[in-house]
Amino acid sequence: MRNPLRHIFLFLFFGALQILFFNQVSLFDLATPFVFLVVVLMIPFTVPVPIYYAICFAIGLLMDWFSSPLSMGIHTFSTFLAAGLRRPVLLLSASWSLAKVGDE
Repeated sequence: MRNPLRHIFLFLFFGALQILFFNQVSLFDLATPFVFLVVVLMIPFTVPVPIYYAICFAIGLLMDWFSSPLSMGIHTFSTFLAAGLRRPVLLLSASWSLAKVGDE
């Protein structure tokens, strides 16, 4: 990672936003926004995969720990899912945009 302090600050900032504000927001009494996932998506691709998954698991576990007692692992699951789907989704979107540019 080029600047790990930047990522630590982003985690603290988005984590505090999630815990203090977004956990109280309910969209149509159905969903709660998870803004802390931005930190997971901003981790560079140069980080080795096992370390990346460990970081994501720790972020999700900390969010579960500091959130309401009813969450019971939902933050850890969503963080791990976002970590696993990040590369395929970005590769798919990049190949789609390159194919679209090639058609023009």
